[in-house]
Amino acid sequence: MPVCRILLYQLCLLAVTTQGSAAEVNWFDVDKLPPLPIEHGISGAFVGNVDDTLIVAGGSNFPVSKWAGGTKTFRQGVYVLRSTANGVPEWMLAGQIPRPVAHGAAVTTNNGLLCLGGCDADGPHNTAFLLNYDPASKKIHTRATPSLPVPCSYLTAARLGDTVYVAGGRGPDGALRSFWSMTLPMSQAGWDDVQWQRLEPWPGPARFGAVLVTQSNGQRDCLYLFSGKSGDEYLTDGYRFDPKVNAWSATATMPRAAMAAPAAAVGQTHVVLFSGSDGHDVDRLPELKDDYHFVRDILAYHTITDTWITAGQLPLGVVGTAAVAFDDGYVLPGGEIGPGRRTATVQQVKLHPTQRHFGGLDLGVLVVYLLSLVAVGIYFARGEQTTGKFFLGGQQIPFWAAGLSLLATQVSSIGFMAIPAKAYATNWVYFTGVLMWFVAVPVVIWAFIPFYRRLNVTSAYEYLESRFNVGVRLYAAVAYSLLQLGRMAVVVYLPALALSAVTGMDQTACIITMGVLCTIYTVAGGIEAVIWTDVIQAAVLIGGALVCVIVVILDTPGGLSQFFHVAMADHKFHLANLDWSMTAPTLWVILVGNAFIRLSTLTSDQAVVQRYMTTKSERLAARALWTDVLASLPWAVIVFTFGTALYVFYKSRPELLSPAVDTDGIVPLFVAQQLPAGLSGVIVAAIFAAAMSSLDSSMHSVATVWITDFYARFWPETPDRKRLTAARWITVLLGFFGTGAAILIGWADIESQWDLFWKVLGLFVGPLTGLFLLGIFTRRAHGTGTLIGAIAGALVMWQVQARGLVHFFLYTAVGIGACFLVGYLTSMVLPGESHTRGLTIYRCDREKDPCGT
Repeated sequence: MPVCRILLYQLCLLAVTTQGSAAEVNWFDVDKLPPLPIEHGISGAFVGNVDDTLIVAGGSNFPVSKWAGGTKTFRQGVYVLRSTANGVPEWMLAGQIPRPVAHGAAVTTNNGLLCLGGCDADGPHNTAFLLNYDPASKKIHTRATPSLPVPCSYLTAARLGDTVYVAGGRGPDGALRSFWSMTLPMSQAGWDDVQWQRLEPWPGPARFGAVLVTQSNGQRDCLYLFSGKSGDEYLTDGYRFDPKVNAWSATATMPRAAMAAPAAAVGQTHVVLFSGSDGHDVDRLPELKDDYHFVRDILAYHTITDTWITAGQLPLGVVGTAAVAFDDGYVLPGGEIGPGRRTATVQQVKLHPTQRHFGGLDLGVLVVYLLSLVAVGIYFARGEQTTGKFFLGGQQIPFWAAGLSLLATQVSSIGFMAIPAKAYATNWVYFTGVLMWFVAVPVVIWAFIPFYRRLNVTSAYEYLESRFNVGVRLYAAVAYSLLQLGRMAVVVYLPALALSAVTGMDQTACIITMGVLCTIYTVAGGIEAVIWTDVIQAAVLIGGALVCVIVVILDTPGGLSQFFHVAMADHKFHLANLDWSMTAPTLWVILVGNAFIRLSTLTSDQAVVQRYMTTKSERLAARALWTDVLASLPWAVIVFTFGTALYVFYKSRPELLSPAVDTDGIVPLFVAQQLPAGLSGVIVAAIFAAAMSSLDSSMHSVATVWITDFYARFWPETPDRKRLTAARWITVLLGFFGTGAAILIGWADIESQWDLFWKVLGLFVGPLTGLFLLGIFTRRAHGTGTLIGAIAGALVMWQVQARGLVHFFLYTAVGIGACFLVGYLTSMVLPGESHTRGLTIYRCDREKDPCGT
């Protein structure tokens, strides 16, 4: 065996973790809030959080011990917990519910706390009402809502979107096997118009005291039903309800029963059950009396890997209460600590921060890598004396370098983390989109590259003015520039956020490092520095992902054989959904959608078109594009394999899956947990590489657009050296903007607003390819018609997205199609300016007179 293979194998073996077994896992810190001001405690209350106010309403207790002959008392008071002026939370009595009742279910809605069912000394009820707390009057207000279809207590309920679901319960004749739903009204006035709908129940037995929680299965939100009691049997089965297909499926069996457990969705893909009753020693309860306590173990279920672990312990095992999100944690107010015994204790549970390690060796590797990128920029700065060199590298870039640069530009940090995360959470269905390279690339080489090369454009949008008018050119240039401004902040912020969460690196420091270094080498070396650093980054990306695949498979118990066995058994290599749905990732949706997405990227993205122009000839530009394809295919195989390997690894080690880390952070989590010192630095460098290769391309392409499509277009007499200076200053400003915007997203917590900004701009950029198609493939289209088509395409995309009419893969196809169709028809009706000489495929004889007549 060659020495290098031996060293690699030994290095990979070092990645084996030394962390403890699942039995030693403790994800949570437990503290206490002020106790409820209820003598003898409370259980079975309606509990929820409405507008950061914790509400505990109704419930039951035993003023005299049950074992001393005491009778259960049902309560009517409503207590709320809010912070006072000095910041210390305190409980206050805020009113009463309509009747004394306990052991119902409560769901937080936009209109208040919806309280369902329950019982009193006379038996179960079907009444339902809404609770709202008015902070001005410090009083609770109630209103009646549609009653449940049947009287029941010990039911469980959850909200998914705008729908409330109710499962099981105990009716007058025993346990129920019933499943109901109700769509919530948009306003308080709409409650009179809604009603309950009966749904097909789960395939298991009837039950009461079960747990129903909404959580993502890695693709979309589903309902998870666990445990409960059926007759005298404490259940350990579980089921998942997917509302998209309206069907139930079984989940892994629980380690123990957890009847009436407080439960919550924690993180993106965990369901956590705090305590619960397992029925142990139930026959000896009269003997045990006050010595019996409910189980203190905390159970955690991971929805993606379908695994259970014990994730810690509570100081006090409880049932008959809820786990409510409150104050960056989960609160368990009161509850039953043993049969007939209540508590007023309010337990507060918070997640531990994730384990982090990023040592000196890792930092050294990262620093060397980053400094090498700056050195490349400084090296090429010597030759950047003209705009031709700064923007196009003097058209002397080797085709293979331009091709690898295309790969690095298109991957981005989001792709480096998101693609493995998608394969980890789902399967290989999205992989089939890679095949569309072989559809889009020949079209681009045949119909687009010739026009860019023979018109000798610096900006792709110069063609649009030649074919239509300056208005179409400026529309495209402005839309593209604004989208890239939004994108720059996102591609820097997201990896910095993930790296900070799992390695302990300071988020702001990550952002500043990437932004400043990118700006330095881009300003200094222009497109040559961008392309050659992209080449380095492409090598780091592919190599880093490949090393991760090797390490994660070696680190999986059973190695390669176990990897294939588990992945095949769990259908992780599934490639195609064979139906005709337009809203799901079916085979035709992915193929058609990717064909248009790739066509759009390769024809109207200035950062891509600019690479075509850096080679010596049209033939070499085509080779650069095929190099991108040939590098993208193994890259796709590697990253999808990486995601599948992560699934197999964490299915065997679910205790390592902290809920504090989102699914999209699975790659940095694995790097932080499993890779040895030094190798972690390499992979972190790869994540930096993915971010920086996208950031430098965005900065440079926008600077090119601003100089070419605005500055040089309207001030053509400006000396070249002045344009070069302006280009560099614009690049500096863009670097400061991208860096500052990413920091602002983190500091001001405006990620959702920024996503909206990016999405809105995407509506106007999506139809851009339609403009090029109208120009190249039609003779009737003119400037007025194409602009109307672009706006129509944006409006159609907006409606399609808002109404969820098609899967997001088809958005680009819809935008392009709407732009092309409306633009063409409008051009047939309205007068407008159009130039076709040498600018359409119909006026371009490639052999005799290339685009000349």
